[in-house]
Amino acid sequence: IFLSVSGLLDKTVGGPSVYPPIPDEVLRFSYNPVNWPTSTGANRYRRGMYTFHKRTSLHPNLALFDRPKAQVTDNLRARSNTPLQAMAALHDQNFVEAAQALARRVQAAVPGNTSGQITLAFRLALGRSPKAAELSALEALLAKNQTTYGGQTSAAEQAVGTPAPEGVPIASAAAMANVARMIL
Repeated sequence: IFLSVSGLLDKTVGGPSVYPPIPDEVLRFSYNPVNWPTSTGANRYRRGMYTFHKRTSLHPNLALFDRPKAQVTDNLRARSNTPLQAMAALHDQNFVEAAQALARRVQAAVPGNTSGQITLAFRLALGRSPKAAELSALEALLAKNQTTYGGQTSAAEQAVGTPAPEGVPIASAAAMANVARMIL
């Protein structure tokens, strides 16, 4: 869902398995060393069903987000909600890139209107408009991040990723990327 919301999802059907980013630390703990050539371009953002699957070194996001077992038919999808899922959604490279893309998407769609950008990001991710308290909290987070990134250009560039949105000050782009991470 996060790839679709961000606008990154590649909807190509079929083809060989892909290798989305995976932390090196995970690969080192594998039973058998895994050659993981991280996919580039559109393949990096394919649906999870195309992700290369190795039972002894499962992609951490598949494990964290209750992927069905590959060995048997599964009629009912398990659902859980753990703190590890929240940590992955905030820090995993896949989610960070999606948040950066979502921020670029809303900044291009609603230029110069931060409330409109937050509302659009919220609607895309959650299918509803934010409540007044939610919008207020996200606007406060945006303002705080703009102040923080105002004097930290290299940190702001890292938060924004590439490409940076056109015509948006780097501190504002970084602040919106962080707000998008919270929304996702």
